[in-house]
Amino acid sequence: MADQLNAIDWASRPPDKTPLRGKPASIMGATPGQGGTIRAQERLRQAFVFTQTLALLQPEVLVTRAHERFDKDGRLTDETTRGFVKKHLEALREWTLRRRAGRS
Repeated sequence: MADQLNAIDWASRPPDKTPLRGKPASIMGATPGQGGTIRAQERLRQAFVFTQTLALLQPEVLVTRAHERFDKDGRLTDETTRGFVKKHLEALREWTLRRRAGRS
């Protein structure tokens, strides 16, 4: 998580010229545990306030027990989780297109 926040911190400089300003963003997370990605996603949303990055709020993707949902090569094999990710990416696409057209 620290690496991601550090990358966002670097990309946010200088604040008046950050390439993140006004850009749509998607936040998803996976954890071997039950809830670690919840806090990470919350911190990313907080960081995006500073950069004025527009994070999609819903639907959330919080993948728990990731070791059971991905194969050894990192491919997502769990169909239910694939459905959540697909729904999230479709929402991001539609939201981005609406914003581009000025319809928020």
